Amino acid sequence: MMTVDRRINKSETALKEALLILMENKDFNKITITDIVNISNLNRGTFYKR
Repeated sequence: MMTVDRRINKSETALKEALLILMENKDFNKITITDIVNISNLNRGTFYKR
């Protein structure tokens, strides 16, 4: 069985939570990757790796 690094889980959770926050406040079609990474406080490259 393969275990996932805690850092990966933390990044994925931060991205998901950022998207949910944005969806509450902004039309889905207007959400940008920049919005997501700014709220999640992660690098743009992290977004593309996940």
